[in-house]
Amino acid sequence: MQGLTRTGEPTVLKHWQISLLWRVPTSGGPVYLKAVPDFFAREVRVTPARAAGVPGAAPPVLAADEGRGLLLLADAGTDVDAPDLPALLRHVARVQRASLPLLPALGLEDRGPAQVRSRLADLFSDEVLLVGEEGGLTPGEAGRLRALRPELEAALTRLEASPLPLTLGHGDLHGGNVVERAGEFTLLDWSDACVTHPFLDANAAYLTAHGTPTPPEDIAAAHDAYLSEWADLAPLDDLRGLHADALRAGELFRALGYVDNIQPHVEDPQEWRGAHLEHLRKVLPE
Repeated sequence: MQGLTRTGEPTVLKHWQISLLWRVPTSGGPVYLKAVPDFFAREVRVTPARAAGVPGAAPPVLAADEGRGLLLLADAGTDVDAPDLPALLRHVARVQRASLPLLPALGLEDRGPAQVRSRLADLFSDEVLLVGEEGGLTPGEAGRLRALRPELEAALTRLEASPLPLTLGHGDLHGGNVVERAGEFTLLDWSDACVTHPFLDANAAYLTAHGTPTPPEDIAAAHDAYLSEWADLAPLDDLRGLHADALRAGELFRALGYVDNIQPHVEDPQEWRGAHLEHLRKVLPE
């Protein structure tokens, strides 16, 4: 198949409750076999459509079996330690816009601003915030977060009313899900794919070099580069205001990825029990 011959033993790169990933040496270079559970089967459906229709949106797919949750992927590059943030954010915007024609056929869940807003009561409940439990929010933190609800609802309402279309969302866009080859970026891991407002998915702070603080002016420049790709739809100052809303509301969007798509489904929920709280704490003023 694909004219490739395995030349060595597969190496397990990741083995946990939400995926299993092998690197397999072949006569044509390394390939990657990924297995996902049923609740992430959307990745096997979305990745081939992205790879075939949108350059740099996903690695080339050599084979896919949605029934068994398997993807065989070609190598797409290496991890990016210090990405060119403006170029990477422009790439994200272009991928988002180019994906619009694919949406009707993919049948993905809606995690846009209106849906996020509808989930705030559940998201801010004692049960989800783990109030008073080890690792959970303190009663004071929970109270401060709930006090922000009107502001967050207003931000989500502005995003919902914005002139930008809902696009294919990644849901977990961070530096570990980006590779680069010859200056060209490719996005990885579409297990959290959804339909959402594009700005909720675009936060340069998650895409910076690992462990290296990035000056605020560099983050701002990357965001302006991203927003320039949408400047045909609204003035840049309006886009900046909407993106500021999205940077805050995006933490709610990311938290729901854990609360709705992982925690109810994994065999051992303790592993993921408080993963969403990192994002909810970022909503609180420092």
